[in-house]
Amino acid sequence: MNTVHCRIKNAALTVTNEVFSYTFEGVDDFTQTPEENAVILTLTGSTVYRTVRLWRDLPLFEVLAFDGTPAFPLLRPHWRVRSVKLNTLTDVHDTFVTDNTQFLFDPRPLNATGNLFILENDETGECLVFIPLTPDYVTPNLHIEKHLLTLQTDSYGFVAGFFRIGEGERLCRLWQKRVLHTRSLHTMSNTWGDRNCWLRVNEAFIQREIDTAQALGVDVVQIDDGWQKGNTSDCRRNKAGQRIFEGDFWDIHPERFPNGLSPLSAYAKERGVKLGLWFAPDARDDFALLERDITVLTRAYREWGVRYFKLDMLFIHTKKAFDAMQTLLNSLYALGNDVSVELDVTNDKRLGFFVSAPYDTLFMENRYTKWSNAFPHRTLKNLWQLSSFVPPGRLQMEIVNPLLNQDCYLQDDPFAPARYSVDYLFASVMLSCPLFWMEIQFLTPAQQNALKHILSVWKEHRANLADADILPIGLCPSGRAWTGFYAVGKHSYLLLFRECNDQHTFTFSLPDIPDKKPVLLLSNTTAHATLEGQTLICTLDQIRSYAFFELQ
Repeated sequence: MNTVHCRIKNAALTVTNEVFSYTFEGVDDFTQTPEENAVILTLTGSTVYRTVRLWRDLPLFEVLAFDGTPAFPLLRPHWRVRSVKLNTLTDVHDTFVTDNTQFLFDPRPLNATGNLFILENDETGECLVFIPLTPDYVTPNLHIEKHLLTLQTDSYGFVAGFFRIGEGERLCRLWQKRVLHTRSLHTMSNTWGDRNCWLRVNEAFIQREIDTAQALGVDVVQIDDGWQKGNTSDCRRNKAGQRIFEGDFWDIHPERFPNGLSPLSAYAKERGVKLGLWFAPDARDDFALLERDITVLTRAYREWGVRYFKLDMLFIHTKKAFDAMQTLLNSLYALGNDVSVELDVTNDKRLGFFVSAPYDTLFMENRYTKWSNAFPHRTLKNLWQLSSFVPPGRLQMEIVNPLLNQDCYLQDDPFAPARYSVDYLFASVMLSCPLFWMEIQFLTPAQQNALKHILSVWKEHRANLADADILPIGLCPSGRAWTGFYAVGKHSYLLLFRECNDQHTFTFSLPDIPDKKPVLLLSNTTAHATLEGQTLICTLDQIRSYAFFELQ
């Protein structure tokens, strides 16, 4: 195992692992607490740093507790500063990534806001990465003046990384993969996407969903809003718009599930399927009913057999609310190693992308054919853009039933879901944790056969995809582009897409020179690819087509 070395000399603590070294000034003493892949350092005497985590094999440290304002000297002048904002509140916009660049120009100060800051120096080849571990309600600020960089995070922690120019995004992804609780990919179905809401939800209906999940090879059937006795559509709200979940609201609905949820969980287990459940913690008064909500979730785990929990309707506007949500999440994970959580980021202010990094997946989008705002190329675009900064396995991206609500789209719209095959839709999100945002029992036999095939291939390789570092290649998806992903690891892959364009062949540039050849695993058309150094030449014979290659 890689080791961490710590040495104090002249009131300066120098920490060194296998890949970098850093010195904290003004430290009198320290203690170490070992973790599996890291060491927690508690510093005494420092005027700023209190608690730091140093990873054994990554060129970064996490500042978990500090006082004052962290500062970093910039001794050379030629710095380029990128400030990246990863946007949540996805119910009201479809731009998830905002990326701005400024150049340091002395003597003028530089200010930048964002969720991620990447500084690169073309003179020295250095790259500095700062990842504020802040919830959505905090706007981190990076300030540079007189060769000194300061970071404002409202006393929330941050990650500081030191890498090579051009590698800042990769360092951000590597850190997330390291802290993530679960590093596997799973598929899930959730009937809410067809917009029948709770109208069909009952024991027999969910049993049929489980049967279809077994037939297709879907891992989890999740019951959304409607399993509980209370009704979120007509319950009272406070002045802040937060719903009031009173009394027996979170009891199981007696008419829809007269036998409770335990028999459904057992029914699913017999068929190799797991049960998931939607839940909304009571957000009033900074989660004042936290203990009650933890009791409900504990019962769902221990008595009802639920292992996958979607947490929704979160209002995190204060440090007290943030701490309460951390307590709830830690309580959930303490129930067992098989717990998985999906954090909804579609509305209001929530945990955001980076402070939530340990907690499995983010539920990214509410998109519906009934509302004519579900477009496959936009979902692909959002995953493609986010994948530069966030491992796709942290994201839950949706597949709608493309044959539903065709009358809600313009008849000549080339990007309407019905123009795409259902296996193309799966391929477009298969590097994430794919969500069947639909009532899967109503898929046609042809759709089910197509999904069975692509799911069987995907399952053979998903462990490798989960371990790989995935980066976007080609052009940003627009409905008209050639685009794709490059998964780099012990087993490397290419996932390529030809959208609606007239180019049968496209040339991709890769960031390295793979010493292997692309072998086709799956496609919905005639596909061919060759590698020439760092150049990949791909041919796909049809529009709206994909090809999945392994480098062998």
